[in-house]
Amino acid sequence: MKTKQKNPIWFVIIGQSGSGKGAAAGIIEKCLQKNKMPIYKIGTGDVVREIIKTDTYMARKMGAINNQGFKQPAIIASSFWLGKFFKEYKGETVIHEGSPRSVEEFKNMLAVSNMGYLPKIMVIEISATEKNCYDRLYKRTVEGKRADLSFDEKLGIPNPQKIKNKMTWWNKEYKSIVRACKNKAPYLVVKNDQTIKQFEIRLNAMMKKIM
Repeated sequence: MKTKQKNPIWFVIIGQSGSGKGAAAGIIEKCLQKNKMPIYKIGTGDVVREIIKTDTYMARKMGAINNQGFKQPAIIASSFWLGKFFKEYKGETVIHEGSPRSVEEFKNMLAVSNMGYLPKIMVIEISATEKNCYDRLYKRTVEGKRADLSFDEKLGIPNPQKIKNKMTWWNKEYKSIVRACKNKAPYLVVKNDQTIKQFEIRLNAMMKKIM
């Protein structure tokens, strides 16, 4: 299959919970598909939630952390996305949503990229206001029955404290993650503070410049 891009890229999509990282991944995927580029798509949060469903001893420990809206240790998140790559990756351009969540995790990503296991990293930050992020998480909890953001035993009823927990750890890690990423990889910021259509227009414009 011919592609317009000579070398694959590892698109790393970061941002506050509720900022629109998943939506961004979908828009970027469509852009790459239009250019007939092979894609490997992965979401760290999705991988963690998949593992939790296995109900092993470690999965139950992870579930307890997730169920309070807290962040998994970097070694846990890294081991799972890396495991997925080892099993499934075939040299495609990567769309990776939800990592890194710490400087330590970014260093893990950088290590496998620099050694040639995975493509060179390009970081895309999705920026949104705290209110926008909170409102989106609240809506997702209701519509998606998110256990990690609901009151215990009341699936789909948002727990403000859990939502706050989920947002707080990103705010604590944000500056150090951005500093580490900017020092080692191309870094782009796209605002998601209006309609989804406007967000899509901004992302498409960005992708045209990259392609």
